[in-house]
Amino acid sequence: GDLPALAEHFKMHFKKLSGTFTAYQTNLSNLIVRQPGVFNGDSTYNGELVYQKTNTDKALIRGIETDLNWLASKKILVSAYATYTFGKDLENENPLRRIPPLFGQLRFKYIISDQLSAGTVLKAAAKQSRLSGGDIDDDRIPEGGTPGWICWDAYAAYSTQFWVLSIHAMNLTNTNYRIHGSGLQQPGTGFLLKLQSTL
Repeated sequence: GDLPALAEHFKMHFKKLSGTFTAYQTNLSNLIVRQPGVFNGDSTYNGELVYQKTNTDKALIRGIETDLNWLASKKILVSAYATYTFGKDLENENPLRRIPPLFGQLRFKYIISDQLSAGTVLKAAAKQSRLSGGDIDDDRIPEGGTPGWICWDAYAAYSTQFWVLSIHAMNLTNTNYRIHGSGLQQPGTGFLLKLQSTL
């Protein structure tokens, strides 16, 4: 069962500036985690390490999230978002598995007209080197942790009352990166044409 969770949420709203800030902590008991195990008396099977799911006594996850929006002018909107998560197994004082690193976005939107807009998004993640034993043994996580990265996207959109047509240029710097724990590199530079109906 879960022990009580704690959360604080703050909002602000001014004429040109608005935002939110949230801090939280979740206390867990009987959390299911992956631990080294044995199969037929052996710690490996077909050359791979054997793991089993077990309940650990207590753990906690705490974090903060913030989102800010600034109307720099009638035509320019600047937004920023950041989140940080910390997880700890309280039984053995080890990090929890698959906890994401510090992550953030910086967004610029230029309103060309009532129907046409364009923008850019800068996304970044810090290196995640605070790893659990399961993370260290996981082939999907590089040795020493998942490297940090910065990725740059851009877009333009044309909207009417009933539909939105947009073109997106993704990963313009062709950054070679992966989301922590995913095991897959993200796509390089690419383009997407999207039509959305608002009926």
